[in-house]
Amino acid sequence: MEQILEKDPHNALALYGRARSLDSLAEVERSNARLEQSIFAYRAVLDLEDQVDDHLYHKSALRCIDRMRFRGFHGKAIRIQQRLVARFPNDIEYQNQLAIGFLLTNQPEAARTILEGVLNRWPQSGFAQVHLGFILKTTYDDYDAGARWMMAGIASREEGVIDGRFYSHLGDALTRLGRHEEAQRIYADGENEANWRQIRNEGVALLTLETPEGFANESEKLRDSGDWKQFELFAQGRKNAAHCTKAPVTCTLIENYPPALCKRGQVKFSIMHPGTHVWPHTGPTNCRLRAHLGLVVPSGAKLRVGNTTKSWEEGKFIVFDDSFDHEVWHNGSSYRLVLIVDLWHPELTTDEWQSLAPI
Repeated sequence: MEQILEKDPHNALALYGRARSLDSLAEVERSNARLEQSIFAYRAVLDLEDQVDDHLYHKSALRCIDRMRFRGFHGKAIRIQQRLVARFPNDIEYQNQLAIGFLLTNQPEAARTILEGVLNRWPQSGFAQVHLGFILKTTYDDYDAGARWMMAGIASREEGVIDGRFYSHLGDALTRLGRHEEAQRIYADGENEANWRQIRNEGVALLTLETPEGFANESEKLRDSGDWKQFELFAQGRKNAAHCTKAPVTCTLIENYPPALCKRGQVKFSIMHPGTHVWPHTGPTNCRLRAHLGLVVPSGAKLRVGNTTKSWEEGKFIVFDDSFDHEVWHNGSSYRLVLIVDLWHPELTTDEWQSLAPI
């Protein structure tokens, strides 16, 4: 690489290779000096401008911005973001991220200008909506417009809009506007969003352990084909203490919701890989309802209960009576992860919960 640069100091690929090498060394050595050398090397690629193809320019700029932010050079990162916007003026992502750069450097007016420009061109951008609402509320005390924009942005459910800060500021804006019932619903929704994301994080972390333990094949021989495993947290209303140490948030939430401590059911993470089919079957009792919380849901995974077929959605429950005939297919391209929670049937009394024998 260095020999190439001696002969051709403007070789973009070689300059990028040097930048990546310095970047890797900075991580190994934990050296700020080396990190700054890598930043300088990435900028050398960008300075070639038209001599660099779009793909390499894109990769170099994004990594340069990331490294600058890591080093605390937020102002310098903005200048790289502005170059990206200039080169790719029709890419909404670069403009939205430029607005974030201005927010990180305490320049809300500049961020507002960028976001308003984005919404003029792309009026349905939930990311721009929620951030504009955040700025209007926190910087300009415009609670009405701030609430409207944040509400629209959150409703879009785009990546980056489901964030506790936005729920908190939207709830506060609604409270200040005297819309107390709406505010309470927003606070509750924000808590629910935070909860399911923590549950998902715990489930995914279990899967990404170097030697994942505790996932067992389903034991009822319901699987026709494929790979379907479960990580049990509660059975017959009793906690699996060893497993719950690996998913403490999930187990705490279950323990604080008595209907989920069902002696006739389980709580478990369920992972299903592509190519799996589960035979039609029924559960052992109608004393419970079964809830599936979608955590990682690719396309191609479906559940049939009776005559109704549905797909899971991330962050949402499917609740059904599993004493009815049901069946599962997974014809997607990546794993499906759900949390299964068996709940006492709502028509049972708490006394009946106590008197019924475990299953």
